[in-house]
Amino acid sequence: MNEFSASRTVCPSCMLFAALAATFLSGCAAPSVGGDAAGAAPAAPQVTASDAQTSAPQEVKHDGKLVGVSLFDGKVLVNGNISGSAKYILENCPVEEGIKYETRMGANSALVKWVFPKAIELRVQIDFGYGFPKGSKVRLYSPTDTTIAAIVDAPDGKWYFLTEMSTPYSRPSFFTGGTIRPWSGNVGEIVGEAPAGYSHECFYGIEGDDIQTKVAVSRKSIADAEAILAAEQPGFMPMKRPLIWQFDESTFPARKPMKGDKKAPSLKYIQRTMRKLEESTAEKPATVRVLFYGQSIIWQFWSRLMMKDLQAKYPTVKFVWRNLAIGGFESDKLIDSFERDVCSFYPDLLFFHVYGDVRLYAEMVKCAREKTAAEIVLWTSHLASYDKEPAELLEKRDARSLGILDTAAKYHCHIIDLNDKWCRHLVDNGLAKKEYLADGIHLNGKGQMQYKDYIEEELIRIKGAKGDEEATGSERFFALDDASVSMAADGTLEFAFEGNRVVAVSDGSADEKLNAEIRLDGKSPAKLPELWTATRPTPLIMWFPGLHSFRLGPKAPVEEDWTLEILPPRQGDPTNEVLHAVGELERNSKFIPFRFRVTGSVTGEDGEGLSTEPFVSKSGRLSIPVRAWALWPHWKGSRPQVGAKTFWSVHPLFADRLTAKAAGEETLILQGCVNGPHKLTIKLPKGAKSGIKGFKVWKPAAAQSAGK
Repeated sequence: MNEFSASRTVCPSCMLFAALAATFLSGCAAPSVGGDAAGAAPAAPQVTASDAQTSAPQEVKHDGKLVGVSLFDGKVLVNGNISGSAKYILENCPVEEGIKYETRMGANSALVKWVFPKAIELRVQIDFGYGFPKGSKVRLYSPTDTTIAAIVDAPDGKWYFLTEMSTPYSRPSFFTGGTIRPWSGNVGEIVGEAPAGYSHECFYGIEGDDIQTKVAVSRKSIADAEAILAAEQPGFMPMKRPLIWQFDESTFPARKPMKGDKKAPSLKYIQRTMRKLEESTAEKPATVRVLFYGQSIIWQFWSRLMMKDLQAKYPTVKFVWRNLAIGGFESDKLIDSFERDVCSFYPDLLFFHVYGDVRLYAEMVKCAREKTAAEIVLWTSHLASYDKEPAELLEKRDARSLGILDTAAKYHCHIIDLNDKWCRHLVDNGLAKKEYLADGIHLNGKGQMQYKDYIEEELIRIKGAKGDEEATGSERFFALDDASVSMAADGTLEFAFEGNRVVAVSDGSADEKLNAEIRLDGKSPAKLPELWTATRPTPLIMWFPGLHSFRLGPKAPVEEDWTLEILPPRQGDPTNEVLHAVGELERNSKFIPFRFRVTGSVTGEDGEGLSTEPFVSKSGRLSIPVRAWALWPHWKGSRPQVGAKTFWSVHPLFADRLTAKAAGEETLILQGCVNGPHKLTIKLPKGAKSGIKGFKVWKPAAAQSAGK
C-alpha cells in the first residue's frame, strides 16, 4: 500500500460552501489544492481506471484559511468542524481552533482521522464535497447508517465512491445542485447536479474524541469500491477513547453469557434466515437484508451493537441493513410510513417494535406479512418509569404485552418476551426501573446493552430446520434449466414465477454490449406504478418527515426529485384550525390549514393544494390525502413557515433492461408487483447469452394463511 500520513492543526475557517462555490459552481472540476482557492481552479484531471493512483492529501484553503483536505486529485473535499449544524451546510460550517487531522492513503482509498478538542456543543460534524464539473449528475444514497455511496456521471465517465464513518451515531444531510436535503431517517437516493456532498452530524463531543472517515474510489461499481475499501483500509486507526453512543458516561458492567430459549416454538419463524447465516461461506457468501423499524427506542445505538455482533459471528455474510426508526411516531403515525419504508426495503429479517394502539401495530405486521417474505421478530416492551412495578407485572401481565404476544402468534412472528425478562431481572436483583433509563423511557448505556442482549440471545438456529414457507413466505432459486424457464426460437427468454420480487444472478457470460428489453406480463415495468417507490420526505420541523403520507400514481411515475413548498395563503383560504376525522380509528384532530405547491424535477410544477383537502397533482403522478398532515397538531400549534420545503425522490424497483454483469452479481429485476403468478420476458438478440445463472424469487405468505 502507498501510505502517506500527516498531522495538521485546522485553522478557523469560513464556510464550506464558499470553498465549494468558488470552485464548483464556476464549472471547474475541483478545489485548488495546497493553496488559496480564490484564484481559478485547475481543470479536472483525467483519471482512467488503469491509472487511478491517488496523490497524497492536499490542504484546501479559502481566503488563506484551511477549509478541508482534498482527496483523489481534488475530487473529494473532507472538512471537520465543531458546533456546526447540517442545516447550515450551505451557509456556514465553522471550523474551530485546535482540530487536528491525520491521513492514510492507499492506491484507491483514503482514511482521514479528525481529532477534536472539547466541543462547544455536544455536536461535531464531518462534511464531504464531491467536486466535478458543472453538468455532472450525482446520485447519493446511504447503504447503511454509517456508509454513504456516490455515483457520479462526469464528462470523463462514471465514478463510484463509497465512504464509511466510524461515528457511533450520526445524522446525514445531503446537498446537490445547491439544495439541502436534511436527514430523514431514510436517506434513500438523492439525485442532482454537481456540486454535491453530504454532512454527518455526530451527537457527542468529548475532549479527545476521534471521528474517522474512510473513502474508496472505483471506475467499476460501488461493490468494487467496497472491496477496495476492505482491502486497502481494513480498519480504522487507533482511537483516542472507545466510542459508544449512550446518554451517560457510565461504564458498562461485565456482561454475563447470553442464553436464549432453544425450545421457543416461534423460533421456527426465523429459520430461513438463520440457515442462510449459518451456511454462508467465503466461496458462497449469503446476502442478508436486515431492517430495524419503530420509534426512538429502536433508533438507539443497541441495534448497531447487535449488528456488530452478528457481523463478527457470521463474517462471510454480506449484511445489507438499515435502521429506519422514526422517534416520536407511535403506531397511528408510523402506519403511514410503514409500507414505503419497510416493504420497499424488503428485508429478510425485520426487527419491529412500536408504541401506541396495538391494533394498528398488528395492521403493520399484517402488511409486512402480505407484501414481503420477511421473517419478523417482535418483542414486548421494557419498563419505563411510568409503568407498574415489575413484581406487579409478573403477577398480572399488562394489556400491551398481551396484545403483542397475540399479534406475533396471529402473524407467525418470532416473539421475545423482553418485558418478562426485564421484570424478572429487576426483581431478582432488587433494582429500580430507573437503573437502565436515561430519562422516563429512553435507555442509558447499560440499558441499551441489556436490551440488545435480550433480543440477540433469542436468534437461535435449530439444526436442520428450513423455515415455515406457508407461514412466513419463501425465497427460492430457479436455475435456467428449471421447467419454469424457456427460450423461444427468436432468443426470447421467458420465466414463469409466482411471487412479488425477482433477482437475477449473473454467471458472467453475457456479451459486454448486452442491452435486452425486460417485460412483466407483456408490459414495460416503467408503466406499472406499483413497481416504483419514494424516499422519506425530508423534515420541515425537527426530524419528522415533512410529508406524513402520500401515494404515487395513478399515472406511472418517472425517476425524479420532488419538492413540496409551503406557500402564502390566498384570499378565501381557511386560516383557523379545522377539525377532521383521520386514521383507521375514528377521532377528531385539529389541522392547521396552509397552501402548498409540488414540483417534480422532470414533471415540472404540478399543482397547488390545501392541507384541508385531498390533493391529486396535475400529472396524476402524486396524490396526498388530508391524513398526510395529521402530525401537525403534535407540533404544539406550530405553523409551517412560508417558503419551507420538503424533498423526496422517486425511483424504480425494477430493471427495464438487462445488461452484462460480473459472475455472482445480483440484479433486482422487479419488486412490488401483486403477489401471484407472472411471466417475465427478456427479449435477447438471437443467439445472445443472457449471462443469467438463475433467478431468486421471493413469495409472501398467502394472505389467508396468516392467522391460522
